[in-house]
Amino acid sequence: MRATIVRIGLLVAFLAVGAYFMNRAWDYSTQLGDRVLHGEILMPTTAEATVTATGNGTITLSSSRPEFSRPGTFAVEWSDGRATLHDILESTATTVTRRVIGGTLPATGTQVSFTRSVLDDDPRAALGLEFRTVDIETEHGSAPAWLLSGSNRWVVFVHGQDAGMEFALPMLPVVAEAGLSALVITYRNDGVGPADPSGAHRFGQTEWRDLHDAIRFIIGTGGTELVLVGQGMGGSIVMAFQEQSSLSSRVTGIVLDAPILDLSDTVDFVDVTIPTGFRTVAKQLAAFRFDIRWAQLDYLRGASTLEVPVLLFHGTQDATVPLATSEALDNLLEDLVIYRPVAGAGHGESWNVEPTEYEDAFGDFLRFVDQSASSG
Repeated sequence: MRATIVRIGLLVAFLAVGAYFMNRAWDYSTQLGDRVLHGEILMPTTAEATVTATGNGTITLSSSRPEFSRPGTFAVEWSDGRATLHDILESTATTVTRRVIGGTLPATGTQVSFTRSVLDDDPRAALGLEFRTVDIETEHGSAPAWLLSGSNRWVVFVHGQDAGMEFALPMLPVVAEAGLSALVITYRNDGVGPADPSGAHRFGQTEWRDLHDAIRFIIGTGGTELVLVGQGMGGSIVMAFQEQSSLSSRVTGIVLDAPILDLSDTVDFVDVTIPTGFRTVAKQLAAFRFDIRWAQLDYLRGASTLEVPVLLFHGTQDATVPLATSEALDNLLEDLVIYRPVAGAGHGESWNVEPTEYEDAFGDFLRFVDQSASSG
């Protein structure tokens, strides 16, 4: 009798633990669905700091967040202003003093937020480049895009989940100098382009159609060859387009910056403190509940079919998208990929840390692709 009671007790305990595990996994899958589909997986808590001193073109910030002490050029924003920061003049564990090279100086005590978007506004206001806004017709409505006129060879920019059209601004002078045309697109559910009924980000599985429509627009203007540029989730969209679009043969080169090449690996990387078995069950639940097709979101799986050169940037301090996935793409397509890891750069910060080297590599790549297309 005692043995039976023990067995029943163990069974009850086992069922209770299992129920607790599944309940927690269900809750985590709910959070995972929200974060993946509605834009939070790549949006960690905004880095904030307090201004403790200003003067002589410098600013001192108090914060324990590492973003404020990264090498390179960044910006801080507050309610009624922004400033561009460059050289680190002095730093401690909790403060950093940097040179201010643009914008205004906030008052002491102001709370400021970190941003990698050094250039703001539009191409004319930020860079003096002439452009016009065009509407790309998509299945869910008009998607605004910036168009900069040049030759019949185009560079198409696709922003990521945690950035907007402004991500392309540092590269537009390089495109203009090369005499090429540029199109900086928006897409469904990005906050500027049209919304679809789901309101969700699908990491390329639906958004590639909006890129397809943008390229169809370019072809309608007489455009011939194309270079696609994708950052973060924009890289996912570019890869999905290459896999699925009938217009992918028009692409002669690809530039990727911290691309999300495998969403499942990215979730594991971001949520590394959560036990592997727990994550696995929660991802399976999220797949069932929210139609997240993890296997299709592994773009490394089909990358071996790529036949065009790829310029690949990735910051070595990226805490959002695993560097390992870019390394895997480089290993997989060694003869096609020009891989440029940028030491000390966080997610999407390769240009911020090495702007001259970044622009030179981008310009060299455009010339290489242009010459290859001309000789072909």
